[in-house]
Amino acid sequence: MTDSRREIYAHYDKQLTPYSTSLIADFRQAADNLGDRLSDDELRAWAEDGLDLARQSWRSWEAAGEYYRVSPQVLPIVGSEGFRVWARHGRELAELSSALAASYFRASPSTVPSIGYANVGDWMALGRLLYKGTWRSASLAVQFFDASPQLLSKMTLDEVRVLVRFVDALCDRSYDLASHCLTIAPSSLDPLTGEDRIAFLTFAEALASTGWADARSYLEKGPSLLANIQHMQRGRFLNLSRELARREGRQAFSFFAEAAGALAAMDPDSHGLLLSLSEDLMPRSALASMEFLKSVPRVAERVPIDTIADWHQEGVLLLEQSQEGGEAYFRLESARGEQILDSLSSRVELSRVADVLRMYGKALTGTDVAVHSAEALAGKGIGWVETEAPSTEGTAIFLPPFIEEFHEKDQNFRVYKVYCTHQAGHLEFGTFGFTFDRPGNIFDTERAAEEQAPNGGRALGPTGDEPHAHPHVPPTPLDSDGHVDAPPIDLLDSAPSGEEPHVPLTDMERFFDIFPDRKLAADLFAVVEDARIDVLISQEYGGIRRPYGERQERELDR
Repeated sequence: MTDSRREIYAHYDKQLTPYSTSLIADFRQAADNLGDRLSDDELRAWAEDGLDLARQSWRSWEAAGEYYRVSPQVLPIVGSEGFRVWARHGRELAELSSALAASYFRASPSTVPSIGYANVGDWMALGRLLYKGTWRSASLAVQFFDASPQLLSKMTLDEVRVLVRFVDALCDRSYDLASHCLTIAPSSLDPLTGEDRIAFLTFAEALASTGWADARSYLEKGPSLLANIQHMQRGRFLNLSRELARREGRQAFSFFAEAAGALAAMDPDSHGLLLSLSEDLMPRSALASMEFLKSVPRVAERVPIDTIADWHQEGVLLLEQSQEGGEAYFRLESARGEQILDSLSSRVELSRVADVLRMYGKALTGTDVAVHSAEALAGKGIGWVETEAPSTEGTAIFLPPFIEEFHEKDQNFRVYKVYCTHQAGHLEFGTFGFTFDRPGNIFDTERAAEEQAPNGGRALGPTGDEPHAHPHVPPTPLDSDGHVDAPPIDLLDSAPSGEEPHVPLTDMERFFDIFPDRKLAADLFAVVEDARIDVLISQEYGGIRRPYGERQERELDR
């Protein structure tokens, strides 16, 4: 070490002693590490800058210590000219708060390489923006500088700039919320990339000004809600949400979440079309725009995707006449909307034609027939059925909740009519009129004798040794129309070992209990009985013969 260097060390050791003994150690170690990179004059200027920092306020020596410690790491990154600019920004922060300056210096070695020397001033300004002259704002600004290495390793400076504006807007409401959002931002935003992240943060900024209480939920849940939206369309959806926030305020996040969920239920290839239709509504009504997106899955259940634009256009015309009426239309709370959907849809819903089918069934059978959706079968525990398949039960007919096989309503209604005719045939032609003790018309009656035989009255397995353990009706086959009949409703098998003996509740159940393989017997019965019903229907009802035959052929092809 030269004499001039010893003189510099001794001089600043003396100058720094009043502030902190650790400050002297920081100065000496940094000076040693800088070595020949600085001339004697540059070394004095560097040491003097640190001394000026220590003089700023009561605890500003901490900022000076950080300045000395990181200087050997920062200087090679920014060069001599950049180093002076970097140091000047630190002194500006020290004039506001020594804690700010200390955190700025501390974060610099890991942050500056990510943003480049030219952007150091912009980075410093972001931390300064969060400082409002209070201890809470100082704490938040320090948190920002401390988090900068992580933030700027994952985000661009432009993205961080929007994040800081978002956090700054939250400060007006809650510093705790602002601090939490700043903490979780890196991990929350990690799934988003490119333009999506900027759009996401821009909506967050709008949300902070209008529905600030939802900011945390948005930051935590928003990325996962966006994940199901077609990648190329996320920015458009976020821009729509931001516009809604600007126009409607506090409802923005709930609409965002519900609309995102609705789009997730749709084919991603349709998202572009749906967002275009929603964007078309935004200038007329922000609420209608989001209500449209929320309602799309329910609309798509009733009309093909390529006709949704027609339904949308009718809503636009109504919106131009009445904003309230148009918004109700897109909420699916409008009689006009129901009429339009019905006209565009080829689907026939059981709920709309049940009364007609009930009267039709009564006309065929002379009996009061109840018509129910086959979806109710599962709840009744009738056994193995598919909810789309029709079935009969006593004086009730169970039919699919809707038919949408063809492009024309009339054709779909004819399917209902064929199903209903077949099921009514079971009622009219005596499927359920079986009496166990009545003598047979053709063969000698052996039911009673079989019932009294060893193991009689018990449903045995295919080997004849073990009873079946089906708790409900055994699986019944598809009839000639391709749907499921359940002629005997309570074909319960014998009780499992250790339970009460099985007592048949109906004559039909008692009959099937005779057979060793009860399921096979029930299946054979259903096949033969369905064939009998089909023949009788073709003989008795000439008007249904053609659609009935067409239905049978279609099911056979399938």
